[in-house]
Amino acid sequence: MTNVFGMDFRIEELLSLLAKEIVRLTETALGEPVTRLTVGWPVRFSEEAVAEELARTRLRQAWQLATDAEISFVEEPVAAIQHFAHRAGLGKRAHVLVFDFGGGTLDVSVSRLEDGRALSLATNGVPIGGDLIDSRLVETRLAPLFGEEARYKRTGLPLPRHLFRRLQSWQTLNELNKPEYVELMDRARFECDQPDKIARLETLVKRNYGLAFFQAVERAKVLLSDAAEAEVRLDAPGLDIAQRISRDEFESAVSPQVRKAEECALEAVAAAKLAPTDIDLVVTTGGSSQIPAFQKMLRGAFPKAEFEASDAFTSVAAGLAVYGS
Repeated sequence: MTNVFGMDFRIEELLSLLAKEIVRLTETALGEPVTRLTVGWPVRFSEEAVAEELARTRLRQAWQLATDAEISFVEEPVAAIQHFAHRAGLGKRAHVLVFDFGGGTLDVSVSRLEDGRALSLATNGVPIGGDLIDSRLVETRLAPLFGEEARYKRTGLPLPRHLFRRLQSWQTLNELNKPEYVELMDRARFECDQPDKIARLETLVKRNYGLAFFQAVERAKVLLSDAAEAEVRLDAPGLDIAQRISRDEFESAVSPQVRKAEECALEAVAAAKLAPTDIDLVVTTGGSSQIPAFQKMLRGAFPKAEFEASDAFTSVAAGLAVYGS
């Protein structure tokens, strides 16, 4: 349960509020009731089977709470290739891999295009995305600004690791406002060898600069797609962050995720009973798919393929519309 202004909500109820608003806006645009919905979801929410089924059950229930319309679900990369086939009107046969890398998940589909239609051969997915890339930047380049390397003066021991693990994600940062963490930070500021950095962490948490901080991290990440260097900057009383990050440092930080993404794509190709050299076209979609390190990996993994960037933020929704029509 999640408490919002003194009222407890299940996650399905909170999601249904967003779903109801989507339905309302759609009906306003159409001028008639929505009777059928096609909803996209990732190939995989989690690598744990129980968590995976729970996520799908919650999403189904959220939409059922939101509307009486007939609901069908389509894997997001499958929708993306349907949009591409519909838009391109391809007549030749081709094996296409869709690399859908968004904010929360990476989804891959392998399809055969023939006469403008897409036949799905295999899908795969891993729970990595743009948010995790941001977390890696915080972990490797920014956490030391907040005392991650501090030690207790009396014992020489490092501060508890779990304190800084919560710094690495905007979803968990607010947990540091809990009394036990506030007490831990207050005590550490007096007992460690980097009190100024712990004070910066306290300012970030207690003054609720977490969202602004992660927005600054994301801006730098986006800039690094084109620039050799970018700066994470956040000017606020008690913070004054100005950390420069090079493209090389960024690519080193995300190298485990690049390897994981390559494994995911190659597993999908193998599941389709194809070789990497059988892929004729790689279609990338989702904002994170434009990160150069991932582009380079894909070009190395599929050397004979042509590459096309589909509409990074709308291709899945457009493909869902094709499915629903």
